[in-house]
Amino acid sequence: MPREQRFTARDIPVNSVTVFSDRAELRRSFDVALMEGLNTVVIENVSPFIDGDSIRVDGQGSATIQEVNFVTEPSTDAENDSPQIKEWTRRLNELLNKKAVVDEDIKVNSKKIKSLDDIAENLGKLTFTTGTMTVDDVIEHNLERFFTYYGKKSTEINAKLRNITVEYRELQENISKIQRQIEAQRSGEKVKRCIYILLDTYMKETSAEVNLTYQVTNAFWTPSFDIRVNTTISNGVKLYYFGNVHQKCGEDWNQVDLMLSTAQPNYGGQLPHLGTLNVQFPQGTVEFADPNVRIVTRKADGSIGAPKVESHVLSTTFRIPEKKIIKSDGSDHKITIVALDLEPVLHFDCVPRKNLNVFLTASIINTSTYPLLSGLASIYVDNNFSAKVQLPSIYSGERFDCSLGVDPSIKVFYKPITKYQQRSGMLNNYTVAIYEQKVVVKNSKTDESVVVTLIDHLPKTTDEKIRIKLYTPDLKPTQQFTGIGTNDDLKPLKAPELGAKLNENHNVEWTVLLNPMEEKEYVIKYGVEIPPGELVEYAEEQFH
Repeated sequence: MPREQRFTARDIPVNSVTVFSDRAELRRSFDVALMEGLNTVVIENVSPFIDGDSIRVDGQGSATIQEVNFVTEPSTDAENDSPQIKEWTRRLNELLNKKAVVDEDIKVNSKKIKSLDDIAENLGKLTFTTGTMTVDDVIEHNLERFFTYYGKKSTEINAKLRNITVEYRELQENISKIQRQIEAQRSGEKVKRCIYILLDTYMKETSAEVNLTYQVTNAFWTPSFDIRVNTTISNGVKLYYFGNVHQKCGEDWNQVDLMLSTAQPNYGGQLPHLGTLNVQFPQGTVEFADPNVRIVTRKADGSIGAPKVESHVLSTTFRIPEKKIIKSDGSDHKITIVALDLEPVLHFDCVPRKNLNVFLTASIINTSTYPLLSGLASIYVDNNFSAKVQLPSIYSGERFDCSLGVDPSIKVFYKPITKYQQRSGMLNNYTVAIYEQKVVVKNSKTDESVVVTLIDHLPKTTDEKIRIKLYTPDLKPTQQFTGIGTNDDLKPLKAPELGAKLNENHNVEWTVLLNPMEEKEYVIKYGVEIPPGELVEYAEEQFH
């Protein structure tokens, strides 16, 4: 029969924890004394949120691991209770004892009051054998003494009763609170989870180090950021990268080496099978469409067979340099991963078709080696809180834009668009729809010029029969308009240059300069040429 040793999981310190987005991996190390032959090591009361398939055991010493099993066994509350529950239970017993003492004190003082009241009441019911009663000075004096005593003692006892009644109610509230905490912590299951490790050694007496690793759910981490911008210096962005760790897996992590991982643990994932794609003529009669069709530009996110794709930064582990204490209370433990100094380019932007506000924007390149995961960022401009924004995942070397808030001193007015038609072409007699959009920008700053970039639509053709012509503004010579659109290659950041260009979404970006207190009008004019008898529809393609 193998020699058996039992350990309680909470008595074995957690050495290190790797937290994932939906679970955590715990590593424990402990020494065991072994005797020749088979030895069974049992770790009792492991977390109720353990993933039994994730258990791994290795170690050092003159022993061989023969078998590892995960089982559940019947138990009592006393066996399952965590140190926190045991402390609450001890405190609960103290409060119950104190409540019993206060309860007895209330009963004693209540009896005192009743006795005094009974004496006072019975004084008026006394009878005398003579049938008459003469109140002399002695009787009057004694009655005065009694009622003086009665008034004084009644006041004292009633005051004490009020105080101890308040104390009694506070004790009852604290007792109820602790009872609720204990009930909430206890799972209600009368079982305990145990890991059985079977070791074999050929030595008569020896010791070995056992390393136990397993994963638990009810633990995760999320990224967040503080972005602090100083507009008075060129390298004025300090980005604080935080990991917000939450865990409620039933045991505290005390002084552990902490790692935050972006990996996605996956058990049972399989490569999907790809069938054969056949091409064939459709069965039945083919109906031909009316040649006078409507040309429609469709939204990208509504396309059939085109799933949404979201980029993820995978298999990155952030090692936290200092040991951490993470309590099993579900609270947010905010841990600094790194603080980065970044160089922004600040510029003013406005999309008047959507919003007339002019936004101060910081364009930044992640020059660090750290990938920034998608998370909520708090923005501070010159030490003043500005906004909260959702940052996307940003790789090392990748550019991102961060809105810093609205500048109310720059006003934009978006006038109603003007539309008219004309004919073109000697033979085909094409119809040309002319669109003219006027935008007025006013700089209300009294001592500062501003550079503002206006962003607005220029339709993009999806069919060669539709032709687009931009009349104003003139595009920069370095980027000729082809009617199809161009892409901006990622280049070192610099302030926007004056003039107009097409961005990667085929929108006009018109960067203009306004002197202090200056107001200007800008006109975007373009034509849409379509064949006779055709209809077109405009639909905005969404980019995320």
